Amino acid sequence: MSERGVDFLQGWIHEHLPGELPADRATARTLTTRAALDARHLGLEVSEIEEEFGSLERVIFEALDQPDI
Repeated sequence: MSERGVDFLQGWIHEHLPGELPADRATARTLTTRAALDARHLGLEVSEIEEEFGSLERVIFEALDQPDI
């Protein structure tokens, strides 16, 4: 388990998903790309995130669908 991956994704979702974003696959794909780029900028591989959560896009899509997370 990558604690860095968990901390990054939880913080990233909290920072980037508030508001009125559509809960659709296109938005999830766009946000997944942004999250992956932000993670890499911090020296974190997407695989570190996905080893704990599974598909990054699925997690972001589910977070869009449930904004209270």
